[in-house]
This record gives sequence, C-alpha cells and structure tokens, in this order.
Amino acid sequence: MEDVLKKLEYLVFKNKRISHLSKIKSKDTVGFSNVSLVPTKTILKNFIKLLPYLFTDMEILSQFFKNLLMANDNILDSAGMFMAETYEMKHCVELILKSIVVLFQWKDFESSDMDDLFINALKKMTSKTDLSSQSTQFKRQICKKGLILEKIGYLTEFQHIILHLDAAVNLVTLIQTLKNFSDEPENNIILRDTCWNFLTRQWYSMTGLEENGPKYNDKITFLLEIYLQCQDNQLKKLVEIVDWLEVEVIAMESKTDRLKTLPTINKMNFKCLIKVVLNSLLGSVKASLKTAENEINRLDIWQSAISVMGKMVQAIKKQDSRSNLLIFVKGSILLLKLFLAEGMMVCHNLFKLKTKEVSKVFKSLQVITRYIQNICNYTKV
Repeated sequence: MEDVLKKLEYLVFKNKRISHLSKIKSKDTVGFSNVSLVPTKTILKNFIKLLPYLFTDMEILSQFFKNLLMANDNILDSAGMFMAETYEMKHCVELILKSIVVLFQWKDFESSDMDDLFINALKKMTSKTDLSSQSTQFKRQICKKGLILEKIGYLTEFQHIILHLDAAVNLVTLIQTLKNFSDEPENNIILRDTCWNFLTRQWYSMTGLEENGPKYNDKITFLLEIYLQCQDNQLKKLVEIVDWLEVEVIAMESKTDRLKTLPTINKMNFKCLIKVVLNSLLGSVKASLKTAENEINRLDIWQSAISVMGKMVQAIKKQDSRSNLLIFVKGSILLLKLFLAEGMMVCHNLFKLKTKEVSKVFKSLQVITRYIQNICNYTKV
C-alpha cells in the first residue's frame, strides 16, 4: 500500500507543489522511471478498479476496531488498544484514506471532460458486496451531486473507529476534497460535525503516549480551521466559543490541563486556538461586511467582533505565555487596521442614532488597545 501511495503522489503531484499530505519532494524521481512511461489517467483508472477492494478492507478494519473498543470498554488509552497488530491496522486505515485523497486531488478532475471517470470513482467507493447492487437511475448532473453526498455520508461512518490522528486528518481532507466538487449545504454540516468529533477526542500515538508537539499542533489547527470554515455563521460561532473559553481557560494551570469542551487544546498548544480564532474573526468580519445591507448591520458586526476580541483578552490574561501574547498581538493588529479603515466611519455615522452601542465599542477597544500596548512594552523589556 505504501508503494501504491508513493506512485500515486508522484503522478498526481508531479510538476506541481506537493500537498501537505505528501512526503515526496518534487526532485525525488528515483524509482518512478517505469511508472512515468504510463499516462496518469491510465494509472488512476486502474487504481479506481481497486477501490471496492480497499473499502471492503476498510469495513473489515472497522469491525476489528469496533470489537477492540468494546473489549477495552471504549477506554482509548487502555493497554489493549496498542498491541502490535493494532499498530498495523491503524497504519493501514491511514494509508487507504491517504491514497484516496491523492486520487481525488488530481487536477484534471476539475474539468468536465473527466466527469465520467470522476463519477466512476465515486461509484467504486463501496465494498465489493454493495457494488453489485448500486443503482444508476439518476441523470448525470444530479447523479454527480447525489453520489458526492452519498459517499461523504458513507465516509463519515468510519469516523468513530479512527484511532490515530493522521487517519482523522486524512478522512477530513478526503471529505473536504469531495465537498469542493459540490455546493450542497449538507456537505458542510457533515464536515463540520466530523471535525468537531475529532476535536473533542483525546489522541494517542501508536505507542499509547498522548499526542503533542509541532506536528500534532498543525493537525489540530487544520481541524479547527475546517470546522470554522464550515459554519453557516462563522462570527456567531466565534462568539459562542469565546463565551465558554473565557470560563474554561481559568482551569488550565499545569502543562497537561486541557479545555473541557475542547480537550485537544491544552496549556502548551493554546496558541493554536488563539491563532485560528483571530484569523477566522478577521475573515468572517470581512465577509460579513461585504454582505451587510446597511450601517446598522455593520455596527452589529463590529460589536460582535470587538466582543470576541475583548473576551480573548480576558482568556489570554490567564494564559499569558510569550508565544500566546505575540500571536494575539499579530492577529489583533490586522483586525484593528480593518476597524480603522471601515469601522470608524460606521461608528461616526451612527454615533447620534446609536450612542450607547458606539460608546461601548470604543470603550472595549480602549481596553484591548491598552492591553496590546502593555504587551508591546513587555516584549521590548
């Protein structure tokens, strides 16, 4: 499976920037001389024929992990969860999902000329048993959207038996890749809920140790970003997050303490959450301002944004490590610049009509900017 994956990555990503899933460097062509002679489309067609076999294996692995969880009373860090054969099974799930991600990241699938091959690949995403009973009654365009929704739903059935974070990231990436071929809102909901499921679980390495370190942080950041991107109202969700964050962050005293609602975030990687919240806040404010119908709507947007920043200040005061402070300053300055460019005029125009609301915005901003100034003075010292 590893050899197949390497060949797929080479073919799909050659002459392109390698994706974050690929471990191959663009200059590494040793060992691919023979496969280079075969057209990429031909190789992918042959790989698509293997999909029913791979998903048959996935369903067998799924049953294995269900039995394993049951035998260990669903205790994820139980010693029985990390036997030698379990390592191989987890790695197999990771490789299968990763290879399918690479398949659907083939650039040519974006062309309508490849619709037939794309649809065929979707249809083959099932076990050998179910393949024979598939129906092809839908018209081509409807069939494509329907198949994408159906297959995304099918993929999420595996989320509860995924016990390794690399496999979780691969599953989310696969769903996200398929979602990009369809504009159905249901796909956003499914992807959002899948990310949240993975974010609210504790993750362990293949040897049973708690996951940590830069690579772990990158994966959690990725899941957080996708989770927020899939929200119907991203700004509203950020307001909800900082409401419970302001309370829960107080309990994080030791290095191993975690957020109750979001156990993938601890004292050591809290900076990841700060960065994602502030980046998402900036993006959601920009998007909301573009669709705002009037000045009052724009003021509401700025009220929510400043409220989020204010509560982030309170949270960071409880977790004021140097890295947390620097990330907060960097993210906040971008939002403050946007306020100066667009928010000041809104407040000026509505000051007489909405005096109380505008005054509250300025008072909150005063607290935030004073705190940022204190951080800057502290870092200089």
